[in-house]
Amino acid sequence: MTAANLLPEGVSPGDVTTRESFDAFFTRTCPRLLARALIFSGHRQDAEDAVQNTYIAAFKAWDRINKEYESPEAWLFTVLRNELCAQARKRTKERKVVESIPVPHDPTPEQTADAMAVLEALAALPPKQRHSIVLHRLFGLPQEEVAERLGIRRSTVAVNVRNARQTLERLLELRPIAENPRDALVARGRLPRNWSVVHRDPLDDKLRATERWLREACEDSPESTKRVRAAIGLATGHSPGEAIG
Repeated sequence: MTAANLLPEGVSPGDVTTRESFDAFFTRTCPRLLARALIFSGHRQDAEDAVQNTYIAAFKAWDRINKEYESPEAWLFTVLRNELCAQARKRTKERKVVESIPVPHDPTPEQTADAMAVLEALAALPPKQRHSIVLHRLFGLPQEEVAERLGIRRSTVAVNVRNARQTLERLLELRPIAENPRDALVARGRLPRNWSVVHRDPLDDKLRATERWLREACEDSPESTKRVRAAIGLATGHSPGEAIG
């Protein structure tokens, strides 16, 4: 599994401008990070905490990241994944679904209905099932690595993913996939380039579409982004409006 595999859908290392300022990097990438963190945790404050910790780490190492990494965004998503997993291991009580989530300014009714249905279905899962299937299906991690990151057994991850998939397929009225061949391929590394075209997984499509919807919502309603930016300023000594990097 390479760092580039952790990038959101539609983003490749070649899309990232070299020697980008930290401020420009933050503005460009924060909505994507918030969207994925919200899907993983289902709780606004938890998502914002993980994202701000990720950017604080990026700020402290920005010169090195910007010089040495082909895609600083891939590095960012790796750190976010680690932050979310650490948060999940420490969380002892179940957190409820996001109390109030942003909505894109100009979505179609179908897009909003689909995204809300996915978020409600994810909220119906026990936390371990939610975390396991999001790491496995959305972040693209092999089940062995999911187990390592969450501090649970590989067999437990397999059960979590199977049960979560069955629940999501039922609630979202998707065609069930009893045994998904993609799982075995993910466990061995990168998928063939044409896999997503030839073998479409309805659940993956729903998760990706919800991530895009949330990203657009965070872009159109930047309150969460502003809170994260202010927290970075407090932690690093830079005011929210000050250009950094």
